[in-house]
Amino acid sequence: MAGPERIAEETLLLRGSPQTVFHELPDGGIIVVDPGHGRKRAKQIARITGGHGKTIVLLTHGHTDHVDVLSHTDILNPHEVMASSIERPMVEQPVYRVSMTFGLPLRRGSGLLLYDAKPVRVSREIPYDPGRGPGPEPIPGLEDYNVQLVPLPGHTPGHAGFLLGGVLAAGDAIFGDRVLETYIAPYHMDPCTARRSLAWIRGLYEEGLIEVVVPGHGPVARGDSIPAMVEANIASIDRFAANVYDVLEEAPRTAGEIVSMLPGAGRVEKPGLLLLAEVALKGLLACLEERGAVRARVEDGRVVWSLERRVPLGGET
Repeated sequence: MAGPERIAEETLLLRGSPQTVFHELPDGGIIVVDPGHGRKRAKQIARITGGHGKTIVLLTHGHTDHVDVLSHTDILNPHEVMASSIERPMVEQPVYRVSMTFGLPLRRGSGLLLYDAKPVRVSREIPYDPGRGPGPEPIPGLEDYNVQLVPLPGHTPGHAGFLLGGVLAAGDAIFGDRVLETYIAPYHMDPCTARRSLAWIRGLYEEGLIEVVVPGHGPVARGDSIPAMVEANIASIDRFAANVYDVLEEAPRTAGEIVSMLPGAGRVEKPGLLLLAEVALKGLLACLEERGAVRARVEDGRVVWSLERRVPLGGET
């Protein structure tokens, strides 16, 4: 079984989907970002952290594939589990997590769930203002360590990145090429805000604050490959919007009809994946409606969306 690899002086990476980042602390403790899911992963994390004094877990967001390890308390019981103030309810309450992820309050054991959702306890929340800008900001209680909060909302409302020295543990604010190519829509609850967060990552790189980016799903990016990864993700969101505009240019459609007409939708066999695409679509439609690009109306007992004008998604600060 492959162990963690060192990606910076104080930082290690355990590959997987999602990736788990470890940051060694000068007092002998260790920070773990996004431990992942499953009992096998829980045992890996326990082995890696077992030789350290204090274990602090930081969660980028509340999706089950990133937090499930912490439900296996018989294997792993860290000293601290921290999540942003906005994400905490989604981490701790599976009904919120599942409803926000899939748009349906699915029960445990449902065949539609990609991962079974179990409760996870957060011991301390991180103050979080999604409109304040990219930071980086100190984390209360961790001021003595080389770790900072980088707010990256969009994938979820309170999604956080963590800057560990020059390494950004970016969670699902950014994806590798394979993920972008596999899914029919980049999964973000608010694609427009996610696009702005990607621009923030690019800005932090240009300021020299980031040397390595670790996405939740995908290869590590270093140096000049960081802006290329950012641009690929922005292009994916823009392509998503263009595809929606193309569908609505033909005729007004319901959200379900729009999803079914996106490129690649006909190849999807798992209902859960189409539910994810529909959540992302509704987030995009909300953004486009706010910008006057689309309009919703009731037609024959259905909510249909019509195209008003094509509005580009750029202009982030």
